[in-house]
Amino acid sequence: LWIGTLGGGLARYVREQDHFVRWQPQPGKPDSLAHVSVTSMADDGEGGLWIGTHGGLDHLTASGRLHHVWPQHAITALQAGADGTLWIASDKQLFRRKLSPDDSRARPAGGALVAGNSMQDVVMQAEFPSPVYSLFLAKDQRLWLGTRRDGAYTLDPANGTVQPVREGAAGKLAHEWISAFAEPNAGEIW
Repeated sequence: LWIGTLGGGLARYVREQDHFVRWQPQPGKPDSLAHVSVTSMADDGEGGLWIGTHGGLDHLTASGRLHHVWPQHAITALQAGADGTLWIASDKQLFRRKLSPDDSRARPAGGALVAGNSMQDVVMQAEFPSPVYSLFLAKDQRLWLGTRRDGAYTLDPANGTVQPVREGAAGKLAHEWISAFAEPNAGEIW
């Protein structure tokens, strides 16, 4: 069990010993957490963890090594795809980290993000007037984006089109803070 806090860093519960192992920022230690506020996490598919913080994107490998991957932006949400794509929300921007075809050669077994990976600013056909705070990849591969005060949007990764989600004539979701999504059955988005 991994727990991200907004003031205490990252914690992992070790059931066998009934205690928590913690990661926090430590001045002068480049292998410590980038920021004390952990906003989101995503499985890297290899036993490691992507960690979004107010200080950027960190990666904790399966072997326990922590790397600062991308310190340029405060991260608000993360979503991993089955193909290795990592969607990263940062304030009013959305980024996509895609593996390049030569990634297996460029990425050491330790899993650090190095040459051979690319970070792309996703060019969208819609402007987000408020920060994106939640991401969800639906079974149909559409990416759902929840904003702080402007409702939900969907992004079709195949063609890059973004559509606002409006419900009925009143469009009550249009001005809501969307904090989470779920899909218990295909096409049934909560």
